[in-house]
Amino acid sequence: MLINDQFNVPKWQRPLNGSWKFNCDGAFNPLDKSAAFAVLVRDENGSVVDINHGRIRVSSALAAEAWAIRIAVSMALAWGKKDAVIESDCQPLVNMLQPKSGLKNWTIQAFLDDIISFSANSNFVFSWCNRQANRCANWIACNSRLGVGLPLAPCSLPVELCSLIRLDL
Repeated sequence: MLINDQFNVPKWQRPLNGSWKFNCDGAFNPLDKSAAFAVLVRDENGSVVDINHGRIRVSSALAAEAWAIRIAVSMALAWGKKDAVIESDCQPLVNMLQPKSGLKNWTIQAFLDDIISFSANSNFVFSWCNRQANRCANWIACNSRLGVGLPLAPCSLPVELCSLIRLDL
């Protein structure tokens, strides 16, 4: 993980040349059960290629994270990407998605089965990153959970999100 020396925080890492990275995050409030997901797609230059986010009905933070990864896999396949990095700050979930992990969680097993099934003919790498390195996806998910209307087009991103993306590069 790269460290931004100026602020001593983990920094987003670029994918290999020609590859895309799908940063995923879920947001969940246990008090009101509101939840949302976000997927931010960037190319090897760090340029935003696509964004997907929305409110969802799930029962836990883990389920929101799993939903985000499920959407990321679907997006990668829709874009025709067979090789991609799908990154999350949810270590237990990333561990469950490693080849031959054998880890199960009945509360999200349907999501896990979908992700594994959809990924069967691809070379997706499911990787963990620190929350700070995933702050852009986290910002989108949290704002989406709150009902803040965000543009889906990479060409019209909110100023706050653009600032976070610039800090990553």
